Amino acid sequence: MDPAGLLPGDVLADVLRRLMPCSLAACRSVCKAWCAAVDAHGLLRKDLLPLSLAGIFAVYNFVDGYHLPPAFLSRPSVAGKIQGNLGYLDDLHDDWSHVMGHCNGLLLLWGGVANPATRQWACLPCHPDRSFIEHDFLAYDPTLSPHFEVFFMECVHPANPNSEWPSSPYTMSTFSSKTWRWEERSFTREGMPPRSIDPNLPLLMRDVYSHDSVYWRGRLYVFNIFFIIRLDLEDNKYQVIKLPPINEARGDTHLGKSEKGVYYVFTGGWCKLQIWLLNESIDHTEWMLKHEIGLKPLLENFPWEHSHGS
Repeated sequence: MDPAGLLPGDVLADVLRRLMPCSLAACRSVCKAWCAAVDAHGLLRKDLLPLSLAGIFAVYNFVDGYHLPPAFLSRPSVAGKIQGNLGYLDDLHDDWSHVMGHCNGLLLLWGGVANPATRQWACLPCHPDRSFIEHDFLAYDPTLSPHFEVFFMECVHPANPNSEWPSSPYTMSTFSSKTWRWEERSFTREGMPPRSIDPNLPLLMRDVYSHDSVYWRGRLYVFNIFFIIRLDLEDNKYQVIKLPPINEARGDTHLGKSEKGVYYVFTGGWCKLQIWLLNESIDHTEWMLKHEIGLKPLLENFPWEHSHGS
C-alpha cells in the first residue's frame, strides 16, 4: 500500500508545505499522490526557487581552425564563482568544453552534462550508434524532477529525402540520469502530418547544425529546418508546428522562452529583428508577432567614420 494514501490530502499538504522550496520540488517527483498534493494546494511557488540570472554564457565559433572555449559574462559580484571556460572538467576528451545546448542551468556538452553553478559534471555513456545528421537535446526542470534527459534525434535522412518525415511513430534514443542508460523511445504523431521534404541538401546541411531547442512545461520544442517538433514527454506524443510566416531567404533563427511561452526569434543580417510568440491556448497553435525592429534607416545615417576622441 502507498504510505501517502494513508494520509488525507490536506494533512499531506500540511506536511509538505513545511519543506524548503528545493526539497519540495524534489518531493513532487516521488509519486503521483505527492505531485497532486503539491499542485492542488499550490505549494510550489517558482518565484521562491533560485532562478536569478547570474550571467550569460557566450559560445564562440571556430576561429582559424581552433575551437575557442566558452566565456561567462557576469556582474563583478559573480566574477570568479563560475568558470566560463569550464576549466574544472576532465581533460580526457578534447571537445569537453564544446557547448552543444543548455536547459535551466545545465550545459549539454559533447559527451557530458555540467552544472556551472556547482561545478558538478558527468560523462554520459557512449551512444551505440551515431549516424548522419543527428543531434543531442537536453530536457531538465528542477521544479519537476532532479533528473535530466538527453534526446538523440535524427533529422531528415539523406537516403530518402522525399519521404514523409518525421514518421509515426517517431523513434529516437534517449538518455535518463535516473536509469543512467540509453533507451529507445517512440512518440506518436498528433495533428497534421508533415509535408514531404525535398530540400536543397547544401542548405539543409547548413541549417541542421543548429542545436536549438527549449524545454517548457514538460514539452521539448526542437527546431528542425522547416518546422518545429514539439515532444510531449509525459504522453509520448509529438506535433509538427509550422514556422512563422517570414518571407526572408536568409537570416538566423533562435528559440527562446519566458513565463508566457515559447518564442521564435529571426534576425535578418544586421538590420531586422522579429520576435514571435507561440499561442497554444486555442485548439490549434498560432504564431503572434510581438516585436519587429528595422535598423536599416538608423544604419544609413550612422556616422561610421569617427575617431576615439570625438
